[in-house]
Amino acid sequence: MEISSKIGFVETPLEIAKLMLNLSNIDKNALVLDTGCGRGIFLQALRDQGFINVWGIEIDKELYEYCKENFKDFKIILGDFLTYTFNHKFDIIIGNPPYVHFNQLPLEISNIVKKIIKTGEGDIYYAFTIKAILLLKEGGELIYILPYHFFYNTYAKFVRETLLKFGKIEIIIDLDEMRLFNNENPETIIFKFRRGRYDLKNEKIKLLNIKTRKTNSVEIYKKAVGSLNNDISNELFDYVEIPHYMNPDLWSTFVVNIPSPLASYFTRFTQINKPNTILIITKDSVSFERILRATRKINELNVMNIGGAKCEITIGKKRYSGIRLKGIEEYSDIPKIQELYKNEGFELAKSVKIKKETDSMIRVNKFFNLKEVSDGIYQSLNDKDRYYFIIPKNLDWDHFREVTFDIKNNINVTGYDVAKGIFYNNDGIVEMVRIIKPNITLDMVKEVHQKYIDRLK
Repeated sequence: MEISSKIGFVETPLEIAKLMLNLSNIDKNALVLDTGCGRGIFLQALRDQGFINVWGIEIDKELYEYCKENFKDFKIILGDFLTYTFNHKFDIIIGNPPYVHFNQLPLEISNIVKKIIKTGEGDIYYAFTIKAILLLKEGGELIYILPYHFFYNTYAKFVRETLLKFGKIEIIIDLDEMRLFNNENPETIIFKFRRGRYDLKNEKIKLLNIKTRKTNSVEIYKKAVGSLNNDISNELFDYVEIPHYMNPDLWSTFVVNIPSPLASYFTRFTQINKPNTILIITKDSVSFERILRATRKINELNVMNIGGAKCEITIGKKRYSGIRLKGIEEYSDIPKIQELYKNEGFELAKSVKIKKETDSMIRVNKFFNLKEVSDGIYQSLNDKDRYYFIIPKNLDWDHFREVTFDIKNNINVTGYDVAKGIFYNNDGIVEMVRIIKPNITLDMVKEVHQKYIDRLK
């Protein structure tokens, strides 16, 4: 097959290739395959580190001839990795496969990709990943640098299934949108996969999250190696060990579970009990109208009764946008619901590492169904234990928290939760407080309301 252009060719910095090779702990006599030689960056790193049994394959004749001339000690093949028949399996497979969507590929190659990835949508690197896994020996390592999207893209589910079926992921280095490549800055990860049979319930993944884009490939190499060798965070990377993924549904998207407003305002996702409120964090802010329309469509097409609203959550000093969901029956339904919103065009945010006991604040846009039960006090018609009362002036968060703690320490009513908010009505913006407590009475609400009025005079 003759291909006139270099499909998806982007050169990897040498320091990144060295970092990837540093992740391997297989002997230097191992049989190694570079799945797309390009100009020989990975071949150079392999030679520098003393590997001797190295194969490389390259589809572009000009690049093949360059590598053939400069790496005469290695076996260089002119051919298409996806169709070439190898007579050996490999101890290490390494590389930076092309990142080209199915629809942008020449017809002959797109048909090959479709056959491998089992879908007419997706990216050529999905096919590279699947074939590479199948070419590994037992205990063999696959080390690739790839766009992050295959962790959650609907059409990459077969890739995730293949990873779980044939082995385990040992290391992920999340480089975010770091500008590693000329004229390209996809959200990339480096990952190390090992083929074999493992009890994934007992496996952990070492995860590095880069903290800033204001760095370079030399520093990335040094700091990533240091962090992994010592199992610690440093000034460039956060280090954490996470449980291995157990199923091929969406991986590593940012979901916040709010189990009960009486327990806490923020906690990481947990697989316990029935969901109370779930926040699906999106990559960008989306309009309230768009969320409402998408939620209505999802409910109608899937016989669901979830409630969606626009939300913002501030965790520490960082603010995130998302969709606040009510009415989810089981935690296991969350990946499906994420996928439904994704199919409506919502781009999901990646998960982030959050320190324990981090202050957070959630802001939700919603419609209220209320009745006025006393002057300035309203009761929800959907939840008898939820009330709202008017306060005389706006408070910033710090002032609201100070006033609230003072009132809670000087009142007979206990075990209630409050949140600051506003109504929009005919008079414009009205400042209010939401209060909730199991079996709360109107007299209790009046007592708390009066405390706020007295405190804010």
